[in-house]
Amino acid sequence: MRRFLLIICSATMVMLLFAGTFVLGAINAGTQLDPETGELIVGDSGGYHSDPGSQAGEGDNILTIILNPYRNPGKPFNVLLMGKDENNLTDTMMLVYFNPNDSQMNLMSIPRDTRVTVDGSYRKINSCYHLGVSRGVGASIVTGEVSKAMGGIEIKYYVVLELSVFREVIDILGGVYVDVPVDMTYRDPTQGLYIDIRKGWQLLDGEQAEQFMRFRQYGDGTSNAYYDGSDINRIAGQQRLINELIRQKANIYNISKAHEIIRAVFESLDTNVAREEIFRILESALSIKADRMAFFTLAGKDVVDTYWYWVCDEKANAEVGGAYFGTR
Repeated sequence: MRRFLLIICSATMVMLLFAGTFVLGAINAGTQLDPETGELIVGDSGGYHSDPGSQAGEGDNILTIILNPYRNPGKPFNVLLMGKDENNLTDTMMLVYFNPNDSQMNLMSIPRDTRVTVDGSYRKINSCYHLGVSRGVGASIVTGEVSKAMGGIEIKYYVVLELSVFREVIDILGGVYVDVPVDMTYRDPTQGLYIDIRKGWQLLDGEQAEQFMRFRQYGDGTSNAYYDGSDINRIAGQQRLINELIRQKANIYNISKAHEIIRAVFESLDTNVAREEIFRILESALSIKADRMAFFTLAGKDVVDTYWYWVCDEKANAEVGGAYFGTR
């Protein structure tokens, strides 16, 4: 029984990490128990009793019912989630606040072009993890810069995954259907990035899903209502894909793929979260509901100063940090 529980938690953790943390709400959107027949029902949404001592009932997810006795509420915490390429540049970054006592989750998208000052010089925040690795300090520089940008909040954990693992996990799950709003074409030989996806509802494999997540502009400089070269519009596209991933894949039928997913993730995972802490966090995360999730994007504006930067609105971000990401 203990091994079975660990497998379920590990598989759930992988989905949580990959959704760039959107998937922390994934358990609420899958298989349910029919309160009259006791049979499994696969639906688009579900819910949990947030009271750890409550009994299973209508709207309970099967994973909640199994793990309900093991929940262990604790102190609120922030975790910085990042997806990196082979050069340790973080193409996707999100800060997640979770309070296990009331199941509140707040998510802040951090534009990759966010301007920070390190050693007296400007740089984009997506290069800070690379800098930290080169100096032997890992994610400490990037977590420090995110904390500073949001008024000095505490960031207890970080999780870094390679973008190639995202591709592999999507393939393991059989791809994901997405409504691509426009044709996507882009070529950048220097990055080895080639994007060619047609408009319309379609099944994306792992490579195409990564292309969808990374696309933000056309090679010829043209733009449209969905993509204009800004990281802000790309974030909106990423959220669309992740929402479909949660809706389609967060159910009991993907538990059988846990071993493959766990292997793919742990081979490239960089985190300061201990294994025993992962289990404890997942126990608390089971009570998350969609109506207890709030989404934010780091406030700021585009500025061209030799390079294209996203310059933070320090006052606005400090206010949001204190109100929605404070843990002390």
